[in-house]
Amino acid sequence: MRIGLAWIAIALATAACGNKSTCVEGASVACACPSGGTGAQVCTSGALGACACALPPAPAPSPPSAPDPTPTPPPAAAPVAVPTPVPTTPPVPAATEGDRNRRDMHDAKERLAKLNKDTEELAKLREETKHKLAAAKNLKDRNDLQNKLTALDKEKADLDARDAEAKAAADRLEHDHH
Repeated sequence: MRIGLAWIAIALATAACGNKSTCVEGASVACACPSGGTGAQVCTSGALGACACALPPAPAPSPPSAPDPTPTPPPAAAPVAVPTPVPTTPPVPAATEGDRNRRDMHDAKERLAKLNKDTEELAKLREETKHKLAAAKNLKDRNDLQNKLTALDKEKADLDARDAEAKAAADRLEHDHH
């Protein structure tokens, strides 16, 4: 049957070849592909080009193979319970009243040291601001520096109050300790 179709195609092509102008430039004509499908030929320079056949469809991917069953290991012997020795640590003595007082005194001294450091830094900043205020050339700079000095004075008063409270707390702890 296939051979018969091929002879018909050859006969039709031969009949068309008798004409001087075999095709219209750019026209496309169906053609038979070796795979049995249909392709297309395009007319260029008065002649049909080669039959352009579509690529055969790619074969469908094979389904994934089932994973090899993992051999089941033989059952392990039941673990033998080995008693673990309980570590013995000496008991930690409860904090005594003296320990708490010493810790509180230490904390109070650290607070006082921090407040003293903050007070020293603030005093330096106040002095720098006072010198800048004295050297200021225009009114805006003087006003800005005066406002900054006022804020620093308020901060110093707050630090002085916290310092007095911390000293009083340290004195109470010292008094309670003795």
